[in-house]
Amino acid sequence: MTPKGVFDKAIELSPSYAQPYNNLALAMQYLGDFSGSITNYNKAIELDSKNANFYDNRGVLRGVFLKDFRGAIEDFNKAIELNPYSAESYMNSGFAKYDNGDNAGAVTDLTTVIKLNPNDFRTYYKRGMAKCKLGDYAGAIADYNTVIELNPQYAEAYTNRDFAKQRIGGNQ
Repeated sequence: MTPKGVFDKAIELSPSYAQPYNNLALAMQYLGDFSGSITNYNKAIELDSKNANFYDNRGVLRGVFLKDFRGAIEDFNKAIELNPYSAESYMNSGFAKYDNGDNAGAVTDLTTVIKLNPNDFRTYYKRGMAKCKLGDYAGAIADYNTVIELNPQYAEAYTNRDFAKQRIGGNQ
């Protein structure tokens, strides 16, 4: 039985239970069936509109795979509304805002992530990128320094830090 078949059976046995629809949506997403995935995320949300993970998952599909950043941000906002302590939802929102050109919004969301989870180097890296786009090169350098402290093997942090240093003409 394929993964889809397993979830189809679970849905057949309990059609009002939302989790199998979410799981089927994830499987379809990984198989590249984005339309089917959206349909199943929508059904999961219809059945359980209070589950932040369903909105977060649909937001990832919209932002990463469909490049629908506005739709993704709406989903992440709903996930945050339902679970305001989810570092993952704030991180996803910050990444989507960055990709959509809202660098100030990205910095705000990613700063919240850092308060909730101060050890995720990806958050500092993306926030540094957003700060660079806003012209806050000193702030970006500080973020890239933190990335390097947390993950000294992350080469992009060195490159971006050097770029920021060049922009302000120094060796901070």
